[in-house]
Amino acid sequence: MVIFDCNGVLVDSEPIAAAVLADAFKRIGIVLPADTVVRRFQGRRPSDILAAVEAATNQELPPQFPGEVATETLRRLRTELRAVAHAAHALTWIRGPKAVASSSSPPADAATGTAPGNYALSVSSMTGSGTQATTVMITIVKE
Repeated sequence: MVIFDCNGVLVDSEPIAAAVLADAFKRIGIVLPADTVVRRFQGRRPSDILAAVEAATNQELPPQFPGEVATETLRRLRTELRAVAHAAHALTWIRGPKAVASSSSPPADAATGTAPGNYALSVSSMTGSGTQATTVMITIVKE
């Protein structure tokens, strides 16, 4: 079995999450451009980012801020997230079982398909000859 890390290998959510954070910070008067968010906080947990910004600005974020950022990030990921270039093509060439690993915590919502269980992740990308697509099975387990 080949296990792929999800973010940065199959998809790249960092630019979307950074843009959401930058917009949210701007709305509350904190200027922190998306490229700075990526450069300073790439790969860090949202709670760590928010704590670092609070400490650096000596400003407490509004109580609803983390939830609003999480909701908007998820909304944009659902509509904007795309496969990393050539990911789908590469997956079609690798034989045998494949799986995806991620340290992200999915929302435990059966209606959105993120409750513990087995789900299919369809990864598509454009190539010179059309669209390449493959499906990777994801198992979400409760820790």
